[in-house]
Amino acid sequence: EVLRENIMCLESGYTPALREEFKRAAEKIAKARTVYILGLRTTFSVAYYFYSMLGQIRDNVVLVKPDTGDVYDHLLDANKDDVLIAISFSRYTRQTTEIADFLLRLGVQVVAITDSHTSPIARRAETILLARNSPRTFSFVLAFTLANAFVVELGRQNSETAMKRLQRREQLADLIGIYL
Repeated sequence: EVLRENIMCLESGYTPALREEFKRAAEKIAKARTVYILGLRTTFSVAYYFYSMLGQIRDNVVLVKPDTGDVYDHLLDANKDDVLIAISFSRYTRQTTEIADFLLRLGVQVVAITDSHTSPIARRAETILLARNSPRTFSFVLAFTLANAFVVELGRQNSETAMKRLQRREQLADLIGIYL
């Protein structure tokens, strides 16, 4: 039943509007000097996945983690050449909007992955990707799928750099013995 709900969520979420916003967001991310990724509480899992996968194919990917209390110090050099991918679903966290507001003041472009055009993060974003949860299950399947689609698309756009970076990461993994 949950699998069927997730499939329905993916099918209903794959709209012409989402495809258009996806293209706009991919362009911004591809051109960005630094990509900041932010998701708190339950959306941290999506943010971490996106950060981990995108960081494998491009440099300057930063997972915004306010847990140390000095988050703003780490964001001080952000500017108009950067992009924030803010992931936020109902019940929206105050700190996500506060960090987005700070980065907006520095000129950073905001791409939102959220569940409503009226969500607090959507009101701060230039590009909004709607990834609604299914009505009967609480699943981020569409948000995870979007993160994965961005990684694939950005890898395709800059395949030579992505392949070199993946090879360097493999060499590092071998050097320090990450895998058995």
